[in-house]
Amino acid sequence: MKNRYVSVLTAVLLMVVAGLVPTNSNAVSLVAFSVHTPGDAPMIDGNGTYHMSTGIWNIIEVTLDSSVSDLTVEMQYGSAEQNWTNHYLWKYSGGVWEDPLYQYYIVPENCSVSGNTYLIYLGVDYGAYYGTWTVTISSEGSGIAVRTVILEAPRVAASFHSADFNLRAEPFVATTIDSKDYMQDFRVVNEGNVPLTYTINYSAYADRINTTGKVAIIEPGKDARHYIVFRTGVWSPRILSFDGSISATAAYRIPQRENTTHLIPTVASTFTAEIHIGHTNYEIYTDGDLSFQAKKKTSVDYDSISNLTVFLTGNGSAIIGIKGSDCKIREIVYEGENVSLPLQIELRPDSEKNISLSVLADRPDTTATIIYEISYKGKYHKYTTEMAVGPVPQEGVPGDINGAEAQNRITVVAFLMVLVGAAVAYMLFTQKRLAEEARMREERSDKKPKGRKKK
Repeated sequence: MKNRYVSVLTAVLLMVVAGLVPTNSNAVSLVAFSVHTPGDAPMIDGNGTYHMSTGIWNIIEVTLDSSVSDLTVEMQYGSAEQNWTNHYLWKYSGGVWEDPLYQYYIVPENCSVSGNTYLIYLGVDYGAYYGTWTVTISSEGSGIAVRTVILEAPRVAASFHSADFNLRAEPFVATTIDSKDYMQDFRVVNEGNVPLTYTINYSAYADRINTTGKVAIIEPGKDARHYIVFRTGVWSPRILSFDGSISATAAYRIPQRENTTHLIPTVASTFTAEIHIGHTNYEIYTDGDLSFQAKKKTSVDYDSISNLTVFLTGNGSAIIGIKGSDCKIREIVYEGENVSLPLQIELRPDSEKNISLSVLADRPDTTATIIYEISYKGKYHKYTTEMAVGPVPQEGVPGDINGAEAQNRITVVAFLMVLVGAAVAYMLFTQKRLAEEARMREERSDKKPKGRKKK
């Protein structure tokens, strides 16, 4: 009897205790939980804990085993007085998303519900505490699950790698130059923990430049490679110089709060570029509207004749003189005729004038110089071409494959050696044959029968 009373009392106590403990009336369970930035993979450490950066928009995804009409996600750090440094709450109810605490750290139009998955586009202020935060997921006042998230500062870090852009186009021809054809590019590498957004600006000719490879966002650990495409005009010879600047900062930044000084940093770099409008392998010299093109350096054999051409563009009369140092100028041709110096030329801004000259490199092992002197609009200009002259070629050295005479001698010697070898072989063969014949005669003589002696 006593045991019966104890059993009844125990049952009543259990019912009372059960009534005092809150339960999830909907019996909803958490299926999946994740944190990531828009368009990027989650950042999760080896312990399975998600990482989240302050100061930028993030996405928390919650998947339940059944749908609910009311969902609350609360984040808290420590137990101090609650404010935007340590406490956040986001709520979904009746199809409406909100940040009831601050009305600031949510973008309702970017939040969504798909089946049993709830996507919350939210943020935590740049000035919030760093460390491990508790995330509590509940519905209609009943707890569903508790998770942890590590909150950290946005680390904006990038490395910039740039070639020395040096591109070329022919004069008086409109064309498009692509630095990819020259294997010249610049790269932006995201070495931080947040996605990067970046801008590229040019100090000049921006309306003629197209930057290929541009992406909207560079994810952590990824990079973006860029080439410059430059559109030229119908231009006279010249050199165009400009700078490029790159600025990168965290993508998806939360707007700055009033009366706060928490700023996410920006990193930047610059590069330089030159566009050479002129003939390939020619130096371009300019002064005002005068342009002069000539080979800067060249190499020639001793006692050889080199043909050089120079190009001039301008807008007026120019007087040209040309002379050689450690070499001889044999001929100067202008517009198909031999001319003497000094030469007067009428230059035009829309075309080139060219002068051809032949030069004899008559001094070995030296650096000869062609000197161009130009008088134009009251100014004197001096330019040069350096010619590295080779040595006197060696003659008659056996084994020198570059000497025709030595090669002929080697051929004769080889032929004589063949003849001598053949003669020696013939003599040895003849001696052997004669010796063999003598031996055979002797053998035949020994085998003949001997006659009887007479009494």
